[in-house]
Amino acid sequence: MADIVQLLFTLVQTGEDLSSAEPQIQSEFLKLISNPEFYSLPLEVIG
Repeated sequence: MADIVQLLFTLVQTGEDLSSAEPQIQSEFLKLISNPEFYSLPLEVIG
């Protein structure tokens, strides 16, 4: 989860257009949700 937050934070910091970075965000998110560890997190962490 922190990877996504870090990625978004970096994009905001650099002022990069989010639409140009969308494929990267999607691939990071897909990597995250395909990780079995993601589902073993406590529900409070996921939200």
